[in-house]
Amino acid sequence: MLLLIAAWGLLVVVAGVALWPRPRRAVVTVPGQNGPNASSNGGMVLALVRWVPCRYRPIALALLLALVSLPLIALTLGPTSAGDYVHQDQPIPVTALGQWSAAAGAAFFSALVAGRLGAGAVRRHAILGAFFTFVIALLVAVPALPLLPAMLGESVGVGRVCLDTCWALTGTNNLGDGLWSDVFFVLAPFYEPVPVLTLAVGVGVWTYLVRRLPDA
Repeated sequence: MLLLIAAWGLLVVVAGVALWPRPRRAVVTVPGQNGPNASSNGGMVLALVRWVPCRYRPIALALLLALVSLPLIALTLGPTSAGDYVHQDQPIPVTALGQWSAAAGAAFFSALVAGRLGAGAVRRHAILGAFFTFVIALLVAVPALPLLPAMLGESVGVGRVCLDTCWALTGTNNLGDGLWSDVFFVLAPFYEPVPVLTLAVGVGVWTYLVRRLPDA
């Protein structure tokens, strides 16, 4: 319990620092010099989002990185059939559709929300902003995991916990469990280490790119 309180307290402090308005700086344009260029500062990835309106470019980058990371998340997530947790020591694996839809729901929903909320934070402070964005993405990804599988009629459970019986921290058999499991978001690296590590790397790359956008 103390660990959870400390984790939420740290999140509040980091969010406050990362989102605190920074003083505006005067931009001086030197004649003969070009302004920020997406291709030179961020390479091909930033060039891909030049057609997106400026305010939506961080979200577009987040969705693009989510698409790139989707195969790794889907192949390492390890979801099982949600209805079998209580009755089976070895739950039945989900179908390929259930596995990929669970990974897609977590990746794209978290990219949408964290890409929108974290953009201002990473522009104010790279490290604290990235940490804030990572936590927001994780908090959204956990309850979002079963949403797409539920819409498709799949039975998916993620985050297996066993005491007297076994159950999923989040699953399609009870979508509300995903919100409750957000309280224990600090445990996600232990239950799903590879997807969480993938998320952390993705947020780091996203932070690097957002801070080099022409409107940053």
